[in-house]
Amino acid sequence: MAGPCAAAADPLPRSASLAAEVRTVTGGAARGVEVTALRGEAGVALKAGDIIVALDGKPTADVPALLAALRGTRAGNRLHVEVQRGRVRKHLWGIAAARPIERFAGAETRLGEVAFGGGLLRDIMVVPHGAPADGPLLFLIPGYTCASVETPDPDASHHQLIEGLAKRGIATYRIEKPGVGDSRGGKPCADIDFATELGGFVAGYRALVEKYGVSPDRIFLFGHSLGGIEAPLMARDLPPRGVAVYGTVYENWQDYMANVFRTQDFIALAADPALGEARGEEARALLHQVFVDRLTPGQIAAQGPEAAARLTSLMSWDGGTHYYGRHYAYWQGLAGQRMAAAWRDVHAEVLSIFGESDVEALNDIGHRAIADVVNHYRPGTARFVAVPLTGHKMRLDGTLADVRRARSGGDEEGATRPFNPALIDIVADWIARAAKR
Repeated sequence: MAGPCAAAADPLPRSASLAAEVRTVTGGAARGVEVTALRGEAGVALKAGDIIVALDGKPTADVPALLAALRGTRAGNRLHVEVQRGRVRKHLWGIAAARPIERFAGAETRLGEVAFGGGLLRDIMVVPHGAPADGPLLFLIPGYTCASVETPDPDASHHQLIEGLAKRGIATYRIEKPGVGDSRGGKPCADIDFATELGGFVAGYRALVEKYGVSPDRIFLFGHSLGGIEAPLMARDLPPRGVAVYGTVYENWQDYMANVFRTQDFIALAADPALGEARGEEARALLHQVFVDRLTPGQIAAQGPEAAARLTSLMSWDGGTHYYGRHYAYWQGLAGQRMAAAWRDVHAEVLSIFGESDVEALNDIGHRAIADVVNHYRPGTARFVAVPLTGHKMRLDGTLADVRRARSGGDEEGATRPFNPALIDIVADWIARAAKR
């Protein structure tokens, strides 16, 4: 199978890694990021139990701050880490180690790059050993965050999905967002709008076809979470063989956010639904200002202290130009998408998967609607599948009652719960059927 060549000179130097597992700590003698375990050679003499308080002179009050400070640092750069080790403040210097390349059983990881927006985006192809040159390939499109698409942790859901598909003879492809991972140049992910993010994914799609020679009739787009909104938009001008989504949204984003405020705490926590209704009403005018009037955060906050407080509590406003870690223009662009029209224009096989314990997706109505809308225009080409006991992160979260108990006890991430391997077969079997149609 064609793709990036691991042996070629890489114009994108690997990003740096501290080779450590970390967590935010707020109590005790120092506030910062604790090293809970070391994984390999970090290039700096860190020890388990160290509290990282600054990296290259930038304070690291929490894990996001540490990642921001490390962003842009390349393997081989000189690194200065300030740590609290017991009662002693220490300054550690060293040479930044390279982020390790992902490893998947029975497959080869190939790194490449795609020109976009005045810079380069890292792309990654995982090819099963012995895969035929004309075999299927799944393009995995992630959610809204600016996290890297790389998944070196073998327990991570996407890692297990990719490895499981490789065992079924299916290659996978991912591309980083601008400024994320090894990508260089252009605006950073947190500051781009929705059209730019979508453009980066489209650039990767076109690179698959034009640079790597992968025929569109071998490509299957798979959108997870917000990536499930982008997948049908990507498919409009260059139809792939299929489009699959998991844990996504069909309704307008403004309407989805209104329902999040109104119903999510009831669904996820069994909280008082009347209080949720009141919160939804409180959010109604604000959502109109953000998505319809298209006001900036500054314009809304200037209306007074109460307006600024609502922005912070309802939209996770950072006091600048970001909601939920992304630029306000990103969310406004997202709310401008018309998903019935987007799915109407998908001329490919469609698979809409809903995890029955996915409280981020709220309910199965949107996923069922995706299949119904596609089948309205092209009967028999779309399928809806419900997956029991499975949450938004593709892990076995249990029943909705289990989710409510866990989240009421403060366990939202569910990192210790296992990935649901049934998803591998659901996707791989659909790809096999679609390839024969």
